[in-house]
Amino acid sequence: MDDIHSCGYHCTRPACVLRQRNDLRGKLLAEQLSTEPIATVYRDADRQQIEFHTYVPEGETIRLYATPPQQAEPDAVLAEREACAQILDRNAAVCENNSMVRDVLVGNALAIRARGKG
Repeated sequence: MDDIHSCGYHCTRPACVLRQRNDLRGKLLAEQLSTEPIATVYRDADRQQIEFHTYVPEGETIRLYATPPQQAEPDAVLAEREACAQILDRNAAVCENNSMVRDVLVGNALAIRARGKG
């Protein structure tokens, strides 16, 4: 039956379940995709001021970035990446030249090294 009826979120009819899902998804996205700013930064006399438009719990920190900060990877991670790339290089060296396996190993070693350079 596709007739229209009045029901609540307890209804298990497929059309009602889809409508309820779409309704909830719309409400969630409306909250997440708000175009309202969370903070305003302005200059007042000799000081920069930040006015928050959202609740910030005591002890919490909100960091605002124009672009995401670039974080350097620890030396241990870089060393581990290089060790993995060297293992791939050694495995590729024992493969036949121009083999598909060798090409994959060499490509993976290059990708690991490139990722370590940021």
